Amino acid sequence: MESAVTSDRSSGFLIGAAIGSGATALAAERGGADLLLAINAGRLRSMGAPSISCMLPVFDAASLTETFAREELLALCKKPVLLGVNVWGESCEPAEIAARVREAGFAGAVNFPSCMHYSHALQQLLSRAGRGIEKEVEVLRAVKQAGLLSMFYCANRTQARLAADAG
Repeated sequence: MESAVTSDRSSGFLIGAAIGSGATALAAERGGADLLLAINAGRLRSMGAPSISCMLPVFDAASLTETFAREELLALCKKPVLLGVNVWGESCEPAEIAARVREAGFAGAVNFPSCMHYSHALQQLLSRAGRGIEKEVEVLRAVKQAGLLSMFYCANRTQARLAADAG
């Protein structure tokens, strides 16, 4: 991320703001955010839905997020925008997801919604179905190989290690 995002923060940390609308994105830019994370949780909250709805099959998270991010963030914002992507949709080919993110003009992607929010037992079921953390890592590896930024949400050291080992 260092090469694509510059920050004047002496701490070396970057601030990523999870965004659900263009107005919040502009406020986050003015407030000093380094990155904007276009995720379905922010969008659903701005629509009046509770946060937990981001993990439920009430909307197609991929199309909901990409549509608002294209229309409200890419058109308005100067900061890099990372698109929230998941591995639960009909098609889950990492190279295709990375190409879609690149072609749309996003700076990169973040795994959100992520199965890391679920119980360990459900995470194991998703992994056995090929839609777990391992697949999320594959997608973000493909995003990085496409020359884009990738950011990984994780809940424990094992998940963090998987992401770190993937680069």
